[in-house]
Amino acid sequence: MNTKNRTFLGLTKEQLNEYICPLLMADSVFFASLYTFNKPSAFILTAVYVFVSAILFRFFDRLRNKKSGAFVYALILAAVLFVSFAMVVIHAASFGYYSPMRWFYAQDDSDAFQPLLTAALALGGGFFLTSIIYYFTAVRYRTMGVMLCTMFPFFFFAKRSDIMPNILITLIMLLFLAVVIHNKRIDKTGKYKENAILKVDRAYIICISVFVLIVGAVTMAAEKPYYQAFLEKNSRLFTPFNYGGGNSSGYEELSEQSSPRNGRPNYSYEPLFYLATDSDEDEVFLRTKAFDIFNGDVWVNSERYGWTFYSLQLPEYSVDDIALDMSALTGEDLSGLYSVQSARVFYEDFTPIYLPAPYGIITDNRPQNALKYFKLRSDTAVYYYYLPELDDEFTYFRQKESLRQFAEKMNFNSDGYLEYLASFGESEQAKRLADDYRKALKDYTDLSNISERLTQLSQSVTADCRSDIEKAEKLESYFTENGFSYSLDYVPEDNSVDYFVFESKTGYCAGYATAMTLMARAVGLPARYVEGFAAFEKDENGQFIVRDGYAHAFVEIYIPGAGWLTFDPTVSGYRENPNAANGANAAGILLRIYNALNRVSVIIVIAAIVLIFSLLDRIKELLLRLSLHFKPVNERIIRLYGNLIKVAGNSSGEDLTSYTPDLLREYLLSEKGVAPEKLIELFKKTAFGGYDCTQEEYSAAYKEYKKCLRQIRRPASRQKAKGAQTEA
Repeated sequence: MNTKNRTFLGLTKEQLNEYICPLLMADSVFFASLYTFNKPSAFILTAVYVFVSAILFRFFDRLRNKKSGAFVYALILAAVLFVSFAMVVIHAASFGYYSPMRWFYAQDDSDAFQPLLTAALALGGGFFLTSIIYYFTAVRYRTMGVMLCTMFPFFFFAKRSDIMPNILITLIMLLFLAVVIHNKRIDKTGKYKENAILKVDRAYIICISVFVLIVGAVTMAAEKPYYQAFLEKNSRLFTPFNYGGGNSSGYEELSEQSSPRNGRPNYSYEPLFYLATDSDEDEVFLRTKAFDIFNGDVWVNSERYGWTFYSLQLPEYSVDDIALDMSALTGEDLSGLYSVQSARVFYEDFTPIYLPAPYGIITDNRPQNALKYFKLRSDTAVYYYYLPELDDEFTYFRQKESLRQFAEKMNFNSDGYLEYLASFGESEQAKRLADDYRKALKDYTDLSNISERLTQLSQSVTADCRSDIEKAEKLESYFTENGFSYSLDYVPEDNSVDYFVFESKTGYCAGYATAMTLMARAVGLPARYVEGFAAFEKDENGQFIVRDGYAHAFVEIYIPGAGWLTFDPTVSGYRENPNAANGANAAGILLRIYNALNRVSVIIVIAAIVLIFSLLDRIKELLLRLSLHFKPVNERIIRLYGNLIKVAGNSSGEDLTSYTPDLLREYLLSEKGVAPEKLIELFKKTAFGGYDCTQEEYSAAYKEYKKCLRQIRRPASRQKAKGAQTEA
């Protein structure tokens, strides 16, 4: 057989045999790398890359045999990198200098499609990936070099705080294993290059597929304990004061901007940490960070206070202070409007730079040089001075329902509250209350990016409200009462707040909290957007389990006479957890089934390939027999005879196509011990004598053919062994 015949994109059978595993591995690594940036484009670009990588392999083959090959390759590589870099620069010129970095780290939208950046990654990264895989498999066989190529997608997923699907991990590892086994056997660059001959037949494919199948099954079925090295668990060991580090460290960091309002978050629903409290609350909102400026897309913070934080020397004017001063003005004992609660957050594998805690945590009971953690005035987040494993006890002021009832009874609006405080003249209590309220009005009433349409809706919703607390409660209930629905999967046509409020009415907590914050500001309420966690699931010990899927956004509004109160406009749905109650609900069962199928899907595919190759002859035979029913009798004889030659040739490894019917009969009788005489005679008559075969003759020949087929299909070695036993 001539191995120089071109088979696929100019590659010979010998080249295709050598390159098939490296090409498949390059395709899988390319797809997995793009998949984390944009899933739809990954499928399209990988389909193109399949052909491009094969063409590049052939092109590199030609360069290897030329003296100037290295120089030509260097020029092409430089040109490709220049074009890729130019694409990045053009994108940065249009969307900002930091936009490529934000896209790379998924700080804008983890699934956003940026054509120029995606094309740059595909062009430059694809060419570089193909080059090094070719080099380490065809020029210098190095398994370590090939393995490093498999790390690219893991790097991308890690940088974007994303989790690579099990199907991709398994596929990449199995193809790497195939490269190690297959290409090492045919390595032409090593010590034994003269023996680098490998016959890829059905037996080889079945053997290597079974091996990979067993290895993959054992790998995926075995329980894999999770260990963290010291430096991994303390990833900020050498950066002990890290503020605004973006999303690169997942939930342990805090970003300089809020989370995206659309696009499904990547939740595993694994426990993130635990909360134990002596409070009898059914749900606790734990804060991470508050934001004050909405730029039309995400929330950010102004730099009005810098790094000013509260301590014993500069205490926070908090819930207890407001209640104490209001008590002095009203003559009522308001100490019962709040309670001091103890709490503990803990989990050894979670080391955030912040303390997840309710609003009202007491951080100012120590001098500045003795603080364990501090609350910034700019974003009201609580930060650690150092970064231990999360295991901290603290106290906080719990705002009781009676605090809202007091605010409702006082029935204050903005103007009325300031007039009320002014009536006390030079009272220190009234002055502190007025200053705190004016500070809230100054910091949290920015009206930027609030449309006229949204303002009119907000004013219409609160038109009959007499007090600020009544306005806030009316806005909070608006979403539940007007057909809004909760969804993590919905992707809107328009990312604007107006589209969410007036058109889609579908989304998750970030959209609801953003909308209510803007609507509250539109009617004069000091409001801020807050991100954190909603703790509502309890274990058998009564401790809250806080999972990553319980990340939540809510609203805080300053109510005259009461201070900052928490409001949650998100409609029902965010409490659903596929893993709750050990996954006993329908969602949990479906998730477990999906994960199980996801883990074994590669094994199923490989097992199917093994089965197909094992039964390939039978499958071909079955298809042939089915097709014969639709052919004339004479054509059936010719097709059946042609299949006889193929089966006999495959079993012996010889080319029998040039044999005459008589030679074929003699060959079968001598090598196989049987021959379908009737079929051979009918073929001679119909093919060379113009004989019209009858159905009865065909049926008899077909019956004899089936009877001989099993013996003919046996390999030559088994035939000889059987003949030796017969002679003995």
